[in-house]
Amino acid sequence: IDVGSFNDRPFTYVASFGAFTAASYSADQSLKNTLGHLAYVLRGIKDLSDIKPHHVRLEMADGVFEGDYIFGAVCNSTSLGGLLKLNPHAVDMNDGKLEVLLIEAPKTARNLARVATCLLRQEYAACPHITFFSTDRMTVDAPADMPWSLDGEYEPGGAQITIRNLHSAISLLTPPEM
Repeated sequence: IDVGSFNDRPFTYVASFGAFTAASYSADQSLKNTLGHLAYVLRGIKDLSDIKPHHVRLEMADGVFEGDYIFGAVCNSTSLGGLLKLNPHAVDMNDGKLEVLLIEAPKTARNLARVATCLLRQEYAACPHITFFSTDRMTVDAPADMPWSLDGEYEPGGAQITIRNLHSAISLLTPPEM
């Protein structure tokens, strides 16, 4: 399977920023032990008032995306935090690419509802506030103090970050059939 690289630090699942990403590393450990997944949900609800957009520019060989995003994820998975599901037909864990999901800051409650509906239906192209694509490498220009989460752990950001795919970095062996 492919692995991602965040400024040469490997990640196997997701590098993300923005809304709810801090919940993975800031939820109280005793609550996680007691409540499991619900601890992350409760922490995410607590963080709702802190959601703010980050101005981010992503540059790839075939294009540039720039905007004010409340959430961004670069992943090699069909599930983000157990809450957000990506279309399994759009994700190949060994294609040499990582999937990128960006959510622009909605300006109205109606736009927010449309974003939620499109995410639930996995209809990313139907929503002008969602950008979804695959790439093997990109450079991210972002606020230097914007925190990231790598596989659920805190990662400090930087003014410029290089994210790339490490194709077929891990081989999994399956046991022989009995």
